[in-house]
Amino acid sequence: MRSADSSSVGDSSVEEETTTTGSLQVLRNRTAGNLQVFKNLGAAPKFVQGNLVQQEIQCKENALPFTGGPNTAGGREGQCF
Repeated sequence: MRSADSSSVGDSSVEEETTTTGSLQVLRNRTAGNLQVFKNLGAAPKFVQGNLVQQEIQCKENALPFTGGPNTAGGREGQCF
């Protein structure tokens, strides 16, 4: 996905960058690798919840409001839990 007013990723696999100017939802995904959510700015709500990540989930430098969990992961770093 590229630039959009809002982005919602759920029950799927994403293998490219997403840029959004509106709300962001990364919900209920499964990945055998890492999940990274970095530098999402703006006043729109941002959610990263219910994801199953076998390796590490990393959330950094995301503007508030940001909800980073709960998620299940091998390791956690930054704003996600």
